[in-house]
Amino acid sequence: MINLRLWNYALRELSLGRPVCLLIITAATGSTPNGPGAAMLLDQKGHMIGTIGGGSAEHSLAEIAKAMLREGGPRSRVIHMNHNGSDDKDASGMICSGSQTFLIHYLGKQELPVIRELCCLLREEIAVRLVLEPGRIRFVHENGEAPINRWWESAGPNCNTGEPLDWCYELSLGTLDHVYIVGGGHVSLALSRVLDQLGFNISVFDNREQVPTMQANQWATCHSGMEYGEITSFIPEGQRNWVCIMTFGHQYDEAVLRLLVNRKYRYLGMLGSKSKVASLRQHLLAEGISADALDRVHSPIGLEIGSVTPEEIAISIAAEMIRIKRMEGLVSQDFEQAREKTVEG
Repeated sequence: MINLRLWNYALRELSLGRPVCLLIITAATGSTPNGPGAAMLLDQKGHMIGTIGGGSAEHSLAEIAKAMLREGGPRSRVIHMNHNGSDDKDASGMICSGSQTFLIHYLGKQELPVIRELCCLLREEIAVRLVLEPGRIRFVHENGEAPINRWWESAGPNCNTGEPLDWCYELSLGTLDHVYIVGGGHVSLALSRVLDQLGFNISVFDNREQVPTMQANQWATCHSGMEYGEITSFIPEGQRNWVCIMTFGHQYDEAVLRLLVNRKYRYLGMLGSKSKVASLRQHLLAEGISADALDRVHSPIGLEIGSVTPEEIAISIAAEMIRIKRMEGLVSQDFEQAREKTVEG
């Protein structure tokens, strides 16, 4: 997915006068490594942010993008790939049996104002629709419409390049799920790295100043030195908001959970051993917090996979979040409806 970190990186490079290429999957059929909307950014040094599925297809497209950056264009390329193991001109060398359409879009100094404004809107979580057209990138504001992920191309190809004469790709942005991590330690750092790859917007809070793991966190918007008693001002309720509590002391975990437990989130989890969780639960029950509210808290947080290290714990938490997001579906939809929405979007 095209998350805020990708756009921030594009803004930084363009602000320094260095062009980048945006590579994005615009359409797919059958079995493929990734679906429409998956994107990555490639800079002049060959550094990549994000992924469009890896493998030989991503490698060959990255080489095309590098050539575009060296030569200063063209402004855009549309590339069809068949993953059927054949030797036809559109074959990718992969054998997963599906097909994909990719767009490589060159971003230079003329796109800087658009990218700058886009980053500002996405930081404020304002929903917009990205519109990519031949040689042009723009966006329009969305006003409550259903998210769009739509590709259109003309039937006739360019006789010189074989690419479509005209095309348009539209993708809704700014409506990503947001995870709020309370506590900026090692697990928080590892979890931020994992969730960034899953397309979440990420915020991390800590009541300590100068925490090394907060300073090392390049995947999240970090707020250190804030008081946990003010946490409700920083974490809004909502079905697209996820909360993970993992402070450096059980007294802070309890204080934060007390403030958040009766608020409405898609997910509320807390890191801790079974004995710690049981003890904290008894304290809160004694204060009058309902058992139903506490039962909704995922604690100990994450799926039980025997995780020990921060990275393993992060994976277990991310897996639990994926299960909720994909398997349980939306509140008002059954599993099949949620699955269809995932495939389409």
